[in-house]
Amino acid sequence: NHEVARAYFERAAKLQHTISHYVLGKIYKYGQGVPIDYDRAQQYFHFAAERGDSDAMVEIGNNYKNGWGVPIDFHQQAQYFQRASDTG
Repeated sequence: NHEVARAYFERAAKLQHTISHYVLGKIYKYGQGVPIDYDRAQQYFHFAAERGDSDAMVEIGNNYKNGWGVPIDFHQQAQYFQRASDTG
C-alpha cells in the first residue's frame, strides 16, 4: 500500500533519516501513489545527497540530464555524477 509506506517514510524523514528522503524523492518523481511532483522529489533528493547518499546524487544528475523538474544542464549532470562516483 503506497499510502501507508509513504506515511512511514515521511515519519522517518522528519527524524532526518537520509534513506527515507531518497525513497520519498523516488515516490514523488515517479508518482507512486501520489501525483508526480518533480520539485518535491528534487527537494528530497537534495537532502539525501547533502548527507552523502550517492543514489540521490545520481537521481539529481538524471533530472538535470532529462529536464525533469529542472532545466537541462549537462554541466550540473556531470557534477552530480562525478560526486556520486567519488562518494561510492
